[in-house]
Amino acid sequence: GERLDPAVRDKVLVADVAPYLVGEPQGWPDHPKGVMPGVWLYYNGKAQTVARWPNRDAADGGWFGFSNVLENCGWQLDREKPAVFEFPGDRPLRWRFDEGVWVTGYLIVDWDCDTVRIASYDKATHGARLASATTWGVGKADWPFFRRRIFVQNLLEELDQEGEWYLDHKAKRLYWWPDAREPDGEIALAQALTPYFRIKGAHDIVLDGISFAYSHGDTAIVL
Repeated sequence: GERLDPAVRDKVLVADVAPYLVGEPQGWPDHPKGVMPGVWLYYNGKAQTVARWPNRDAADGGWFGFSNVLENCGWQLDREKPAVFEFPGDRPLRWRFDEGVWVTGYLIVDWDCDTVRIASYDKATHGARLASATTWGVGKADWPFFRRRIFVQNLLEELDQEGEWYLDHKAKRLYWWPDAREPDGEIALAQALTPYFRIKGAHDIVLDGISFAYSHGDTAIVL
C-alpha cells in the first residue's frame, strides 16, 4: 500500500483474492491481441476501471498526448526494434515499470487504438521504451490532433478515484476503491476466456433457467 497516494489510502479496500481465483491469474502480454486475459473486476454487474492515468473523466476525454518519437519512428516493418517515444513531464517517475505498465492509444494513426507494455523510462531523455513493436508503428504528431492520444494503465500509484482497481498478480492482492453511491451487492472476479459450453452435431437443445455472465470470451460455440 506504500505505492498508493496517501490521500486515498483510507478509501481503498485491500483483499487477498487467492482463495477466489481459478488457478494462477494470467498476466497481460507485452502486445495484447483481442481480449485481455483476466482477472477483471465487476461490482453489481458493472465493470470497474483498471487504475489509469489520466482518469477517464479528466480533461480531453481522458487522453494524454505525446508529439515526439526518439527511436524507431514511423511504420515498423522490423519487429525487433520497438519504438521509444518522448513522454512529456515527470509523471512516469512515480510508476513501477517492473510491475507492468501498459500504454493504450492511437500511436501512429487515428483509426487504430493499440496497447503495448512500456519496458522502461529514461528520466534524462523522457524516453518511454516499448517492450514490443506495435501493430503499425509509433509516429510523431500530425493533423488533426497534433499529438498522439494515449492513456497509461495498470498503475497502483494512479488508483485515485472511485471505481478504480489494481491487482498485484504476485501477491494476489486486490486494491479497489468502491463507488460509495452503489449499494452493497455482488463482487465478481471474471477470468473466463473459453466458452461456457460447446455444442457439436446436436439439435433441438433447450437451455432454460441458466444465466451466463462475466465471460470475456465466447459464451457458447454451436457447430
